[in-house]
Amino acid sequence: MSKVVTTQRDRLVTELGSLEIFLDADGGTRTMLSEGSQLRSYAPDELILREGERPRHLFGIVDGLVALGAHHHERETTLSLVERGRCLLLQAIITDRVYLQSAKAITSATVLAIPAAKFRAAIARDPGLVMATMRAVASDHRDRDPRS
Repeated sequence: MSKVVTTQRDRLVTELGSLEIFLDADGGTRTMLSEGSQLRSYAPDELILREGERPRHLFGIVDGLVALGAHHHERETTLSLVERGRCLLLQAIITDRVYLQSAKAITSATVLAIPAAKFRAAIARDPGLVMATMRAVASDHRDRDPRS
């Protein structure tokens, strides 16, 4: 089971700034998002989120490597790997719809869990965050398309 590493606001704001989508977000947005966010640690092979669940948090990889995959008839397939600085399954967070994939730590991982509703509220007010989120979603899509 994951465990909470810290809830110190300064560390959370700093870690938010280390994630790609928050580089252009204003400082007020990072501070607002730090409220209610948590750093969580995961052991190798520990599940972070499960496909079919509704997203309650946006997960950003602070340290480690995470695999995104899908399950079908007790078989598991890894579809992509996510490294430090990237977020998991932004599409589900933005649309508030179920995850279409699962995420599991490949190595020991530290993940920033940001309340999904707060993230959606931040997008509504911060143009820098909107643009960075659009770039991240487009990049994620192109990285998974073999024709790109």
